[in-house]
Amino acid sequence: MRSEKLNEILNQLDDDIVEEFVKKSEVLEKQSKRRKLLSRVTAFAACLCLIISAVVVAPLLRELDFSNWENAQYSAEDIAKIFNTSNYDSTTNAYLKKGVPNSKYLNISIIPNNKYLDTYIYQEPKHQLSEADFRLFVESLLTNFSVALNHEFSQYFIEESQYETNKRLTAVYDLNQNSYVFFAQQYQYDYYFTIHNNSNNGTIYLDGEAVQIEQGFSDNEIIASIEGIKNKLFDIFGVSFKDFKIVHRYLLDTAMVDIYFYDKDAHPLNLTQEKPVSDSICISFKNALSDNLLSQSIICYYKNRTLPTASYDVVSKQRMISIKEAEKLLYKGYVFGGHSCKLCMAEQDKISFEGYDFVDLEYVFEYVIDPTQASYGIPFYAFYKQIGTAENGNLIYAKTYVPAIKVRGYEEYFESQIQNHTAN
Repeated sequence: MRSEKLNEILNQLDDDIVEEFVKKSEVLEKQSKRRKLLSRVTAFAACLCLIISAVVVAPLLRELDFSNWENAQYSAEDIAKIFNTSNYDSTTNAYLKKGVPNSKYLNISIIPNNKYLDTYIYQEPKHQLSEADFRLFVESLLTNFSVALNHEFSQYFIEESQYETNKRLTAVYDLNQNSYVFFAQQYQYDYYFTIHNNSNNGTIYLDGEAVQIEQGFSDNEIIASIEGIKNKLFDIFGVSFKDFKIVHRYLLDTAMVDIYFYDKDAHPLNLTQEKPVSDSICISFKNALSDNLLSQSIICYYKNRTLPTASYDVVSKQRMISIKEAEKLLYKGYVFGGHSCKLCMAEQDKISFEGYDFVDLEYVFEYVIDPTQASYGIPFYAFYKQIGTAENGNLIYAKTYVPAIKVRGYEEYFESQIQNHTAN
């Protein structure tokens, strides 16, 4: 009955009233949907803001928690000694300057995706000097170079000397002007050999072929252009190396290029060091920056008396810190540089590494005067910041170091360095 009565009443309603009721119902329904959608969007936006704050803002506001680093094996004072600095005679808040035509010549290395990094101790196993072995080494090279250079070397003699605690045998040939100079040494740890042309142009000719490169060539073009020279040197030294490395350096108006031939896999440090730690041949070029053709060359040969794996021992594996953590140390001024001279430090302008340009990983070994002492090698983040342009057009970069591993005692050590830092 109630349904029938209701239908009767609805049928008697004016059509305009019904139509107006329907329209209002639709509007109310749309408004309700909008409110629900707006509520959902607002809730999502709030969650998103919380996420962004947690991921981006919060880490920027937090400082490094050094309490977690107090059990680190190395202290900031230990790290300072790597750069031959101490509490009382020099500052560690330093940077080096590098001038290059463009950034590719900075030779930025790849940062490994590792959890741990090795620390090293370097100490060469000592050998007795052997004049018989040294004479064989020298005379074989003399014979081979005499043929390749079409040059007869004069009579030579071998003498023993000592540089501090490092004994050595030395042989030198032809120091006269306009002749090739042949220089060889046997140390207790390795052999070292070099040859250059003492004439005005300084060009070495092997079998009539000039040892020279085009400054404007790419690295691969440089290697291709001296393929014949490389093979002749392999024959002369009786070696064969698989890899090469080209290092560009620029000082004032001078361009220098070092080409190393070596085996990359002979030691892990070959991946991070500018100069290989294993046996290598180096052709070093030096000319005026304006010269397109680099023709003043020196040929060097380094030969270890023991394998580098016996000289570079892994001391420990340390947890690698992130670049973000290293940046916080950088911005605090907890950095280490290459200078130990206060006069050099005083000449440096104070700079900020905010917005630095490049960062890579590099091992730095402690400088020791006595080669019989052990030298520690620590991995560092090397930060580069462009700070100007030289008169010759080269870009000038400041380079500074932050340990790539956890180090204790930052705050205490750098607090003790406040007076030294006034020079910076």
